[in-house]
Amino acid sequence: MAKKFVPNDNDFAIAYYRFSSHAQSDASIQQQRDAAQKYAAGHGLQIIKEYGVQG
Repeated sequence: MAKKFVPNDNDFAIAYYRFSSHAQSDASIQQQRDAAQKYAAGHGLQIIKEYGVQG
């Protein structure tokens, strides 16, 4: 039996960024990161962990 998704009762978020092909560059990761941060700010979320960030 599949478990039903239950949303967290807090404002924490984890962001995951990835390359989908070799044609992408490091700039695409930064664009994903910018979009995630904008989304989080607009929805009252705090990104507490990021995966896929190079640096």
